[in-house]
Amino acid sequence: MAGNSSIIDMQSDSPLRIRRGVIWSVAGLLLLLATVAVWIPGSLSLWFQPGPAHASWLHRDRLRSPSLLRYYRFPDERSLQKSVNLAGWTGSLVPPPGVSDATLVRGADHGAVAVRLDENPLEATPVQLDGGGTIELRFRHLGPGNQPGPNVAESATLAACGDGVWSGFRLCLHYPCNVLTFELGRPKPQFPVTVTSGLRIPTESWVHVVATWDGRTVTLYVNGLPVGQTEYAGPWYQVRSSSRLRLGFVGNGYGSTRFDADEFLIWGRALTAQEVLSCSLRLRDESADSLQKFSESAAMTLAGNCERAIDLLRDFPDEALRGGLPEAATFLLAENLRRGGLLSEAQQKYRALCENTDGSAFSRLALHQLVCMQQQVAGLDSEPGRCSQNLPYDEAMTEYRRQLDIRDTRRWMLQWETEIRPVVQTRCAGCHHSEQRTLPDLASLSDGWAAVDVRSTFWKQVADQILSGHMPPPDQPRLTTAEQTAILDWVADLPSRGLCEQIASDKTERWYMGAVQARHLTRLEFRNAVRDLLGVQLPDDRLPPADGAGGEGFDTSAGTLFTSVTHFEMWLQAVSYAVDRAISEPVRGESVLRLPEADADQVSLSELLTSFAAAAWRSQLQPAERQQISELVSEELKAGNSATEVLRLGLNWLLLSPKFLFVSENAPAVAGDFRLNDWELATRLALFLWSSVPDRELLQVAETGRLTEPKVLRQQLQRMLASPKAEALGEGFGLQWLGLQRLDEQQKSTELFGDYSEQIRQRQRREAVLFVSDVLRSNRPLTDLFNADDVWADRTLAEFYSLPSAGLTDQFVRLSAEGQLRVGAATLGAVLASTAYPTRTSPVLRGKWILEQFLGEDVLPPPASVPSLESEEQDGAALTAATLRQRLLLHRADEECAACHHTMDQLGFCLESFDAVGRVRSTDNGQPVDDSAELPDGTRLTGPVGLKRYLLSRSDAFCRQFARRLLGYAIGRPVDRFDECVVDSALRKLQNSQYRSGALIEQIVLSYPFQHRYSAGGGLLQPVTVPSSKE
Repeated sequence: MAGNSSIIDMQSDSPLRIRRGVIWSVAGLLLLLATVAVWIPGSLSLWFQPGPAHASWLHRDRLRSPSLLRYYRFPDERSLQKSVNLAGWTGSLVPPPGVSDATLVRGADHGAVAVRLDENPLEATPVQLDGGGTIELRFRHLGPGNQPGPNVAESATLAACGDGVWSGFRLCLHYPCNVLTFELGRPKPQFPVTVTSGLRIPTESWVHVVATWDGRTVTLYVNGLPVGQTEYAGPWYQVRSSSRLRLGFVGNGYGSTRFDADEFLIWGRALTAQEVLSCSLRLRDESADSLQKFSESAAMTLAGNCERAIDLLRDFPDEALRGGLPEAATFLLAENLRRGGLLSEAQQKYRALCENTDGSAFSRLALHQLVCMQQQVAGLDSEPGRCSQNLPYDEAMTEYRRQLDIRDTRRWMLQWETEIRPVVQTRCAGCHHSEQRTLPDLASLSDGWAAVDVRSTFWKQVADQILSGHMPPPDQPRLTTAEQTAILDWVADLPSRGLCEQIASDKTERWYMGAVQARHLTRLEFRNAVRDLLGVQLPDDRLPPADGAGGEGFDTSAGTLFTSVTHFEMWLQAVSYAVDRAISEPVRGESVLRLPEADADQVSLSELLTSFAAAAWRSQLQPAERQQISELVSEELKAGNSATEVLRLGLNWLLLSPKFLFVSENAPAVAGDFRLNDWELATRLALFLWSSVPDRELLQVAETGRLTEPKVLRQQLQRMLASPKAEALGEGFGLQWLGLQRLDEQQKSTELFGDYSEQIRQRQRREAVLFVSDVLRSNRPLTDLFNADDVWADRTLAEFYSLPSAGLTDQFVRLSAEGQLRVGAATLGAVLASTAYPTRTSPVLRGKWILEQFLGEDVLPPPASVPSLESEEQDGAALTAATLRQRLLLHRADEECAACHHTMDQLGFCLESFDAVGRVRSTDNGQPVDDSAELPDGTRLTGPVGLKRYLLSRSDAFCRQFARRLLGYAIGRPVDRFDECVVDSALRKLQNSQYRSGALIEQIVLSYPFQHRYSAGGGLLQPVTVPSSKE
């Protein structure tokens, strides 16, 4: 290895080496390249993909090595079906049968691609490492995965061949201490040979891990540095041919971890320490003496000889260090100083590394170690054995992520100044500035702070618009590949600025409107709460007035729920009516109310009302409140009232109390974030899922103080989603998300649509409620919201839609509408009717609805100078056009109109097969319906099926928007930049779970903003009332 030690062993005279030597002759090389180019289109691009200048030669050097058995990379994000073994013709990594393709994300290098794994691994045929071998993995872990281990819940498998316990190997990660282990399996009764890392692996940081076994010693390396070693001179225990080589979850007693894998290699021999260092740091021209001296200091570190290692590293000449060696040497010196007790000097070395703004692996490791020192976390060298719950380390990781966000923000801002802003100014700001109506004003983003202060959703929309081909517009030059890649990578690195575990306040949000106030129960929540407490279904005319929407577009937003005298008048009438009905016509069921015996005494009546009060007020009653109830009962009985009259009076009093009518949470006297207690969390959970109050079981769990435990909370979440009460998700959230709050106000021409009655309208409303609630309650993929070919209907609605109605009754059931052009929410009858005019359809309204409700894109109102289609027709224009589509195309001839309509109308045209009341049609004004469309990027769509395919291509954009809306509904306020972490993590969770709705709901319920709130101080949040003119 003298000379150029970065080139992997080329000196072996094995037959394998001779055969490959022939292949790598000039003629053989050309033949091989041609064959691979035909067999795997695009695979050669990985040698020349953007990235560090030295990446391509490193790939070539590896492939030339005869000892390389497997080499997996993920080069093409658009066409991954499997990861081909670049070191040979067999052993491709593929998902297991029945599992969809893995998710691809940005890799460790600029322009590289990685695969994101969790409970679904990639697998290939096994390998055998007789006499020795090397496992190499470049990865980034993101925390515990979805699949806990049945034997050791906190441990997860990264890669394994066989089970890694009784044969083969496995590379594992252990939580919560972030420690690596590598194991060689041995048959019973022996235990696996295990080597444990002496260095923690921080989350969200790319690391290069290598495990070698030379037949005598097993060594574990992190970023080229040896971090663990053990002796083993025994045999390699063969892996059965039926076993698998797996990257990701194995199911061998350990669980899964969420991680990204950039490359995965297996060698048939043990790489030397210098080879590992060269591969990890991608060294090429370093002298053998420099590598030898550095390797010696690393060996001294591993042996615990800190004093000798410090001497070697301090004497290391700086001019001999190039490439990644300076950082590696500084980090190794800091580690030895720390272990040797020279803490002040160690911190100086760590800080020096932290000043590196390129986000390198060693700078992140240094920050991790520095924070651990500051938080007085014991090093792994003083913590023998497997890790356990460690509060100081947990707190250190919170601080580490905060400081990492700050560093990443600085780097992101610098990149804006040097790389992104020049592109934006020359290619985008010409249209997107304050004098134009096109949003947003990019010309105003003068520096990095201005860019980082923009809502993160905006930059994600920018990336989505570029990826979809909508921007730049068709009449403008396209971005170059380099410009597009730079912008997309920059957006992907969008920093959270330490906002993940904070709530917005007047100090941190420029336009923050103050602490969220207490709010009254919404119309739906009041109705459902009375139903669940008293067993009485209130008619609509007994309910308080409907509330306006705010926040993310929902009536649960406290900032828009004001209370007037009208509310109190209606509450008074509704409560009196419901109590009278509950007492005179008691309904057996799940209601909280239990009627007393006719001769009930003070004690039993007091206990009954106290129990009812706890459920109605959603809190643990204080002694003073219990005393107040007892005194009320005593006084009324002494006045000669019967038990029934006392009960009537008590129930009216309890249900007209602000403690029932308002959602108030006990805020601390000091301003800041505070965690909801168990009772408050139970209330928030019930309002979110049921639009009602907690039931007995939920209150009982809250009383134990265990509801905030994630495991208990998940159990209650699953139980509540399975309850029929969860249909409220479709009514409370679904109708507002679909924009159907004013469906009752829809009027249609009786001349054209005489059979569209109030009866049909209410059935279409019911269809929408059941459709959305079924997707959310049944853990269906969120993509079913625009992809499902089923409808909910009774006999009357099925006949209206011309669907088979034989055997149907007045009960709604889920029907297959395959072949009927139904594709989810966009083709719900209520949606189609609400996005149409009284006499005709409207591709404009329908396209606008898709952009806003599905994709979260802002559509500006038309300029005042642009006439409506109807006014143009009245003036005589377009009267010769037969179909609505033709009239719209003439309308778009105006350039001012075309700017907004070029995408919006095309999406709306896909729904022209439905009339203005939601029925399938084949003609428009006597002409065949044309439901084809062409988007600005040239994509052609045909009908609802084409629309479905388009939306499937933008699944992430849809799911991000949906997650944002559902989060806003759940927390009852606008989603701000402090909440974007929840949206981001929810999207990752959805991507890793086939977009199952349960993953999103669980992520919201377990999130920081759902379980916390901000208080401006002053104690209990008080309700706000607005005096009416009568007062």
